[in-house]
Amino acid sequence: MTRIAFFNARRRQSSAAGFRRSFSRRRLAFFVAAAGIAGGVFVTSVATARAQSTDPQTTCATQAQTAFRELGREYTAVLESLNVPYEIKAADFEAHYSSKVDRCLLLIRKITSVSGQTSDITYLLDATTRQMYALYVGTDRRIETCALIPSVQEPRPCKDRPEFDAYVRAYIEK
Repeated sequence: MTRIAFFNARRRQSSAAGFRRSFSRRRLAFFVAAAGIAGGVFVTSVATARAQSTDPQTTCATQAQTAFRELGREYTAVLESLNVPYEIKAADFEAHYSSKVDRCLLLIRKITSVSGQTSDITYLLDATTRQMYALYVGTDRRIETCALIPSVQEPRPCKDRPEFDAYVRAYIEK
C-alpha cells in the first residue's frame, strides 16, 4: 500500500451575488463533476511501467501516483470553472494492487469546502482505466451519494459509510 497526502491546497473566492444566483445549479454540477472526474479518459504507458518493474505493487504505486496528480488537476479545474469559493483541505490516496480484479486500484479521499459546505469525497477506481468501483460523498455529515459499482451495468446504492468501507476493503485486501 502506498499513501501520500497533500494538505491545504488551493482557494478561490467569488462574489456572493454570483454564488446566490446559481447555487443549486453549481452544487449539482459539483457533485456530478466529482463523480464524473474519475470516468474520464486517462492515457498512461502501462507497457513501459510493466517493463520497468515486475512487482505489481511497485508498478501500481507509480501508476496511482500519476493518476492521482492528473485527477487532482482535473478536480481543481472543475472547481475553478464553477466560480464558487472553495478550499481543498486535504487530499490523499492509497495504491493497492488487487489480485481479485488483477488491476491497480486507487483509493482517493478528499476533504473539500465548497461555498462553506464541507464534503468528504472518497472513491475507489482503476488507476489506469479510471473505472470506478465505489463512490461516497458526504456533506456536512449527510450522505449525498453512496454507490457501489461492481460493474457499469450493476451500480447499487449503499446505506452508510461502514457499508461503503466494507465493500472497498473487499477489493483492496489481499
